[in-house]
Order: sequence, then structure tokens, then C-alpha cells
Amino acid sequence: MRNAGATIGLAIFVAAGAGAVTAMIVFKAPVILIVAFGLVELLVLGFLFSLWFGSVTVTVNNESVSIVRSALRWRRERVVPVADITGFRLDVGMTASTPAGTSTYHNIKLVLRNGKTHTVGCWIENRLEAEWLAAEMARCTGIGTAAEIS
Repeated sequence: MRNAGATIGLAIFVAAGAGAVTAMIVFKAPVILIVAFGLVELLVLGFLFSLWFGSVTVTVNNESVSIVRSALRWRRERVVPVADITGFRLDVGMTASTPAGTSTYHNIKLVLRNGKTHTVGCWIENRLEAEWLAAEMARCTGIGTAAEIS
């Protein structure tokens, strides 16, 4: 399991949210509140599911970048030609508070000529590692060096 601390914290949050929704149902809260909290709970549960069971495989070469996302039996592949890529960018993906302090997780985004982005690396806790990985992706595609990563 990647980022165990954040995943366990989110699982506790999901369990508390499920308890809150159950309490709303038992104590006959207004339906709009039950639906709203239930939808948020489903969204967070989906995120937790992706942390537990999801994987992303990125293959980079001088012709294309292949992004394969999978979770259990579900699989989706996207191939982006290098000619459509302008660079790689780091974004802050999520933050998690722990007794030791706050952890920041970084995402690597593939930036296309049309302005759209695709995430090719996510929840990387070490910023230097994320920067190095983005620089290696840029080098392998032949589109630039670390200095050109935005």
C-alpha cells in the first residue's frame, strides 16, 4: 500500500462519515442532508478505493507516453504522441496531517499543446523525487530538461 499513513487516515475518515450518515438516517435528519453527506461519502470512498486498489503504469519513450490506469479488473490505456506534449509540471496533489506534522504529496502532470493535462504520477511524498522523475520523463521524450519543467 502506497502512503500508508494517509490511506489509514482516510479510511478512518470514511468510517466516521459512514457513521454520521447512519446516525442521520436513524435520527430522521432531513433527506437533503442525508443525500448530500451520502454523496460526499461516496466520493471520498472512491478516492480511498483508488488508493487501495488502483495503479498507474506510465511508459515513456521518444515517440509517445503510454498511461495505463487499472483497479482490480478495470483497465484504461491512453497513448499520447510526443508531438502533442509541451512538458511536465508538478502540482500539489493532497496534504495529510499526522502527529509528526503535515505531509504534502505531489502529482506529475503531462501538459499537452492544447492546454489539457494528464496525471502521470501521483501522491509522491518527496518533492525532490517528483522533480527528478518529471525530469527523467522529459529527458526520455526528448522534449527538454529539468529546467524546462514548469
